[in-house]
Amino acid sequence: MTIFTGFKKSSALAIIEGSEHTFYLGGSRRMAEISLDLYEQGALSKKHIVYINNDTDYDFYVTHTPAVEQFLLDNCFIPTSEKAIYIMDDEATQILQRDNVQVVLRKNAELYRLVFDNIPVEFYHKNLWKSAPYAQIDRSKIQEIFNLMFAVARAALAYAALQEDQRFQRLANQGEK
Repeated sequence: MTIFTGFKKSSALAIIEGSEHTFYLGGSRRMAEISLDLYEQGALSKKHIVYINNDTDYDFYVTHTPAVEQFLLDNCFIPTSEKAIYIMDDEATQILQRDNVQVVLRKNAELYRLVFDNIPVEFYHKNLWKSAPYAQIDRSKIQEIFNLMFAVARAALAYAALQEDQRFQRLANQGEK
């Protein structure tokens, strides 16, 4: 008789939820939350709500550290290349999966969150959502689109930091007078 000592009985979702690491919900489940909030505020038409069902997979992302990667591997998440062309943008380092839960390890989860949470829902619904009924963009271009959004976000953050530095310098100069 073989005993599988490495097998974890907890569900993949329970493991993510019980972790000390910060995992962010992404993908269609996150965009469904955003679209529903906007619809309830009257800022989005019903036709652009992102709908999910019980079969919709869970997409999470997290900043890639050795500790996070080991935590996931220890809990029976396995590396996958499935859907890699769709997900493996310049910020993604690895994809691990267990059951219907996929975790994208990212260089900077906060940058990804900033970009993803600011994608216009209508654009996501029409072009980026893998279940988009009438995708207007070639699916192979999604990776490139995300990379361009990251470049814009990095430039905007650098500009904001420069503006803040200049403001502090002006305040410091005023204090010297």
